[in-house]
Order: sequence, then structure tokens, then C-alpha cells
Amino acid sequence: MSYELDITNEKLKTGKFPDYTKAEERDDEIIVSISSSKKNDEIFEIIKDIRLNLKIDKRIVIQGNLQFSSETFTFEIDCSNCIFEKEVVFQNCVFQKKIAFEGSIFQKDTNFEKSKFHEDVNFENSTFHEDVNFKRTIFGNTSMPENKSQISFKEAFFERKVRFHRAKFKTSICFENTVFNDLIDFYLASFQKAQQFWLTDFLGVTIFSNVEFNDQVQFLYNKVSANSIISFEGAIFKKSLDLSRANFWCKLNFWNIKIDNIYPKARYLYGTDSVVLLNENLFTDDEKNAQERLRETYRIIKNEFSKESNIVESSKYLQYEMSIYEKEKKQDKFLLFLNKYSNNFGYSWIRGILFTITISLLFYLGFLYAITNCNLCLDLSYVSFTQTIRYWLEFMNITNWNIKPFGIEYSNEGYIILFIGRLFISYGYYQTIQAFRKYGKK
Repeated sequence: MSYELDITNEKLKTGKFPDYTKAEERDDEIIVSISSSKKNDEIFEIIKDIRLNLKIDKRIVIQGNLQFSSETFTFEIDCSNCIFEKEVVFQNCVFQKKIAFEGSIFQKDTNFEKSKFHEDVNFENSTFHEDVNFKRTIFGNTSMPENKSQISFKEAFFERKVRFHRAKFKTSICFENTVFNDLIDFYLASFQKAQQFWLTDFLGVTIFSNVEFNDQVQFLYNKVSANSIISFEGAIFKKSLDLSRANFWCKLNFWNIKIDNIYPKARYLYGTDSVVLLNENLFTDDEKNAQERLRETYRIIKNEFSKESNIVESSKYLQYEMSIYEKEKKQDKFLLFLNKYSNNFGYSWIRGILFTITISLLFYLGFLYAITNCNLCLDLSYVSFTQTIRYWLEFMNITNWNIKPFGIEYSNEGYIILFIGRLFISYGYYQTIQAFRKYGKK
């Protein structure tokens, strides 16, 4: 049964509904039908009247079109617990006050392209059955407090494609338990503040291509599917990222990403498991946790490049990984130093050769200095030069211990230098062979 303003329903008849509006009460719903698309902005007053004045606590079904273009809303909008049966369009609109669609259902396409949200935005527990467009949308302002995110998609469900192309997030956004069932595309978006994706489900194709993260970013206990693909191609991370507990057991793409600071000064987010976003003053910087999680992140990225036989990028992220490991294992710094400069952690046989040549030359000169009683003379003649090279090569031959450079027997000091030098030379040989074999396998 359809009710007009003069019907017998005791609550609805007192409502100040315009004459182009019908209100129908069903079991647990109020059906509001708008026959004039030119005045559909009054729907907000109608919803407010039903909620506040009539005290009807039922889901409101909006059957008319809801389409706005280049409008500025200077009042708060509360469309919580509504069902929108037709397309919802707020294109190039400005929301100066709070806006809420909590628990609402969007049955057709939803479009907020080029809109600006100056205050709180609440899409918590909302369901979007068709495509959603937030292209070039601006969320929040930089004056919003970081310790409580006021832009929230918590527990929202996106059934179809969602696009945030070139969107600007000026404050931290809550994506806790948000489900992206299909495409979610953040192409060229910008995140200004620290951002956390906690328990966010990426079940389809996820695009972070060319996204700029200006602060810390963390992916924590996410869910993916067998068909999930997550691409960070060309993304820029100003203060690194944390993937250590992302659970990204799917196809990943890190091609051409840029990490400006592999060990940022501000890393409070990486040192905590807290999901109370996101204020540096709320956390005690757990240095050990931050180091472990950053190192694990670089290991994950390294492994993805290794799977693609991308030796250059894999080697770079191995260096990042070991650089963080150096900070963790200060007592092993000498060994890590040798491993880095002798073969770049197993990825450079050329560095292995250079290390071996350099270290053997240094010990050879020290050996000559010892056996001549500190009385070395520089002779640039051809004969002296070739003899020096010959005895140097003999010095590098770790199987020959009976060497007499220029016919001089080595002293006790000379033997000590020879012994230590050959330990390092042997190490250089080993590191060169190890790196060459690894390179050959690739």
C-alpha cells in the first residue's frame, strides 16, 4: 500500500514530505519514491525527518534517482541504513560537513568522481553491488587528527570493480575488514599520511601502480584468493613499506618500484602490531620488530624478482635485506662487511675477483715489507716489474708454501703475513666461485 502525506499511517502522515514524494511502509522497511529528479536533494531532509522526527527505525529504500553534479553541500548528510535501488551519482561535488552511508546498500553503480570530502566520511558496513567510481576524489584534509581515522570503509563489501584513479587521501583511511571482491584500482593515487591495510581482502586484481605513499604503509593479515593479482608497478614509497605479515600468497608485481628510504627515521608503524591508527606519539618504537619486518619485506620482494630471473633487482633487494640485517646483528658486522664487499652477498663474481686481487696485493706488499726488514725499494725497470708480478702470482698460489721472492727467505713475521693473507685469498676464491655459480644458474 502506498502512502501520501494525508494517509492514515500515524507516523508517516505527520512527515513534511513534498508532493512529489511517496512513502510506503512495509514489514521492516520504509519505501521512499521520488518522482521528480530535479528536487532529489530534499531526500536528505526526508530521511532526517523519518529518523529524527518520526522515530521510525527501519531501513529506508530510495527508489528515485539520486544524481548530483557540481553541488556544494554545507550541511551534514546521513543516509545510513538505506537501500539505493538506482544509480547514485555525486559528481564533482563538495561535502563541507560529515557524510554517512553506514550500513547502506547500493544496488546500482555508484559515482563520486572528482568530489571532495572535507570532513568525516562513513561507508562502514556498506555493500556495493555494482561498479564504484572514486576517480580524482579528495578525501579529508591534512588537519584531521591521525590517531583516529575519520574516513572509514570498515567492513564495506565491494562486489564489482572499484576505481580510485588519481584519488588523494589527505588523512589515514580505515580499510579494516574491507572486502574487494573484484578489481580495486588505486592507479596514480596519493596517500599523504601513514596508511594501514588491516584484514583487508584483495580477492581479485589489485592495482597500486604508480601510487605515491608519502608516509609509512603497512599491509597486515590480508586475505587473497587463488585468482588474486597485486601490482605495485611504479609505486613510490617515501618511507618504505611493511609486507612481513601481509599473507600475499598470490601473484605479485614489484617492477620499477622506488623506495626512497630503506630504513626511515619514522618507523613506529613497522614496530607495532597495533591497529589503532596512527600517531607516532601513541607507540613505543620497537626497534627490533621494525628491523625484522623491514628485512622480511625486502626478502619477499627479492624472492619475487628471483622467480622472474631478474638478477639485477633481486640483487638490489638482497642488499637492502642484508643492510637491515647488519643493523640487527651488530656483532656480525665484520662478516657481513666481508660478504658484502667480496661478492655482494653472492651476486657479483666480478666483485669477487676484484676483492681477491686487492686483498692479495695488500698482503703481498706487507709480506715484501716484512722480509726486506722494512727496506723496500721501488724499481721501475722491466725486469723488476715482471719479477714482482711473478712473485705476486706465486703469493696467490695457496698450494705453494716454498716461495722466495727475489731469493729472500721469509722471516717469522713474513710467515704470519703469508698465512693470514692466504686465508683471505682463499676466502676471495670461494666467494668468487660461489657468486659465479649462482650467476650461471640464473
